[in-house]
Amino acid sequence: MKRIAGILLWGSLFLAILLGMDQFFLRVPVDVPALKEIRAFYCDFRGRLFSLVGQEDRPSLESVIERNDVPAPARPGRKESAPRYLYVDRKGALQFADALEEIPSEYRKEAQPLGR
Repeated sequence: MKRIAGILLWGSLFLAILLGMDQFFLRVPVDVPALKEIRAFYCDFRGRLFSLVGQEDRPSLESVIERNDVPAPARPGRKESAPRYLYVDRKGALQFADALEEIPSEYRKEAQPLGR
């Protein structure tokens, strides 16, 4: 009987410590960068664990990528083998073009074809 009481006592103490750590990571604001990272990891991990229990099946990241890994439909008037182009305008913003003719003449020298 003493042995069972000891196991129950230590088991409940262990659970109380885990609950205390759980509440610490959820509720106590921290300013130490390392603790911020640990807290962010723990909150993400805890959320993922709880999402596994009692909720509908959510697709995994891999299944979403595989499902969407189909080639884009061909655009009218564009050859499939023609590369797209990337250039930077005078404001410093990246711009994309489907053909070299769509790029303003002042940026055509710097335009780079995008590889597939």
